[in-house]
Amino acid sequence: MRIDRLSVVLLDLANVAGADAFAEDFEQLNLSLQRHTDWRSAVEDCRAHRPDLTIVAANEIDETLAEVSSALRHANAGGEVFTVLLVPESQLANELIADLGFICAFAVRDDWSSFAQQVQLAAISSRRVQTLERAWFDAERALQQLGGAMCSIDVASESCVLSGRLKRMLGLDGRFVDRDDRSVVHWRDLLLGLDELGQARLESAITMALMDGTPLSCQVGLVSRSDIVLACNGSISRNESGEIKRVDLTWQKLKSRGAGDVGDTVVPMSTGASNSLSLAALQRVQQQSSGTVLFLRIDNFPELCRTLGFVTGQRVLSEFLLRLNDELRSDDLVLPRMPQDAEQVAQVGGAEVVVVLDGVAEQDVVSRVVDRILTRIHQDFELDGRRVPLKIRSGTASWPRDAMSVDDLMISAALAADYAIGTGAIGEDLANISIESARDSVRLEADLYDAVLNRELMLHYQPKYDLSDGTLVGVEALLRWHRHHSEWVPPDVFIPIAERNGLISSIGRWVVEEAVSSHARWFDMGLGRVKMAINISPEQLLQPRFVEDIVAICQQHDVPAEWVELEVTESCLIGDSQHTVARLQLLRARGFSIALDDFGTGFSSLSYLRSLPLDVLKIDRSFLSGVGQENFDPGLLVCIIGLGLTLGLSIVAEGVEEPVQWKLLGEWGCHIGQGYLMSKPLPEET
Repeated sequence: MRIDRLSVVLLDLANVAGADAFAEDFEQLNLSLQRHTDWRSAVEDCRAHRPDLTIVAANEIDETLAEVSSALRHANAGGEVFTVLLVPESQLANELIADLGFICAFAVRDDWSSFAQQVQLAAISSRRVQTLERAWFDAERALQQLGGAMCSIDVASESCVLSGRLKRMLGLDGRFVDRDDRSVVHWRDLLLGLDELGQARLESAITMALMDGTPLSCQVGLVSRSDIVLACNGSISRNESGEIKRVDLTWQKLKSRGAGDVGDTVVPMSTGASNSLSLAALQRVQQQSSGTVLFLRIDNFPELCRTLGFVTGQRVLSEFLLRLNDELRSDDLVLPRMPQDAEQVAQVGGAEVVVVLDGVAEQDVVSRVVDRILTRIHQDFELDGRRVPLKIRSGTASWPRDAMSVDDLMISAALAADYAIGTGAIGEDLANISIESARDSVRLEADLYDAVLNRELMLHYQPKYDLSDGTLVGVEALLRWHRHHSEWVPPDVFIPIAERNGLISSIGRWVVEEAVSSHARWFDMGLGRVKMAINISPEQLLQPRFVEDIVAICQQHDVPAEWVELEVTESCLIGDSQHTVARLQLLRARGFSIALDDFGTGFSSLSYLRSLPLDVLKIDRSFLSGVGQENFDPGLLVCIIGLGLTLGLSIVAEGVEEPVQWKLLGEWGCHIGQGYLMSKPLPEET
């Protein structure tokens, strides 16, 4: 996605050495930099030209910086600008920073090339927030005449601008105080003023609206006023390519709950289930202390009806219900239950069924039960000799852990099912996830965006050794995430998220920069040169300036390209393979070596390999798991090694954990090994 030119104002109170020269680093990222040494001229610049971001560089932290920060933020008429603080590293622990109004603080540095990436991310977020403010300012003023309020959530940054009126409606006016009565917050800050049930309702609704545009409509209660009910409705705005860019929320006070009112406000079910079905589930939930609601949907039911006819579709639904009932206890509740009700299923929600499992609430038990049910009902149907494949997704919500009202349980289970299809939780045609897991995944996605700015990402390096003599011949740079600097998140969890939300290119560039600079530091320390292997994502490889950027990074750190190995997977070649191969050829011509990672898990044919500009073949660790065991057949592994040798490639085996693996791999012709037998991935300082 093309990013329009972003403008940055630097208030340089610290007289940062060579600050003007760093404008070139910003220029490469389509950032323009205007430097001021007097805060008044910086404020005037903001007022006149509306920059996307302001940066304040200061030697010391004192209370006057709060006034400077506020003046810069509010000088940008029609939308508050984000402001970043730069101070000496020794000042980063100063407790005053939290009260100064800056979105983040960084240490002053001599080289701003890596910092420019973080500036770009902050500037993009700031511009989006300002655009939101201007877009809904007039609409909010009109809504106020009706006694309501509104706010907008930017999908990319998850930022939300709270007006004074909305803060007062939610009881948050004491938490977020600002000069112009507006505050820029994360959308989850909206939950702070709601009671526990309201928080669960709104969080689920906003989460799904942000992810896939699910219509948002719910009623919530306030923690400060038990007699108040607010209605929150959302509309989705998309860009020209159809991607969700904004969720607009309108808030209105519906009524006051009197002392005699009983129960929660009824929320319309997104599944379309009738009130009679909801009442049956309500009675069951009230009778049991714990249980789980399972929401099932046949995703491809409309297509089946279009291609096979509505009558055949009803027969599929009847068989679906029969199989489902076979896997349930006699007292489990199915809405609707009998096969003759298949037409009702279709009318209720497009082949959607709700199951209430009494007394099944422990997560591991729920998973086993649901997996068994899904495995049974997912088996292909055969009608009139015709195979009918089903695509099923499901979600679960348990009480009392996830919710206590039947409406919230059903909505949560349905929302979880909506998210399951994007995670591939079980398979391409079968997906299940709990609402708790869905919420955790969404929070993880939000935290990953913050991780880029908070410097929670780091590289660990795993050595690679020559199997013939044990010589160190290289290292592989492996990305790690220390979430909130307290929890390690596995790469196979967060990297797919980064690929899905578009962060992978920015993160990937940082990885290249960090790995190459580490190589340069080691050489300067007298450690010599070893091959630095860096993993490259498909999205990264297709960036227009990727080749130029990586060449420039190597030149900047004086690292010859011949000492950098770029690892790609076969997934890089799915789609625009001709373009990708051309890129790899160009990189190889510039001196970089190209490695095919995880070989053996994809196409893995001789004719396919001949067409690729490769230097290295990396054998996936799964092929080594049985090496050395009595019943292990080495035929396939030896064949893979022979295939690589035939093409004149260097062969690397991943996952070497036993001495016998080292020995046999060397005897079979493999050149290099890496794995826990020699060393696990380690941070640079070790």
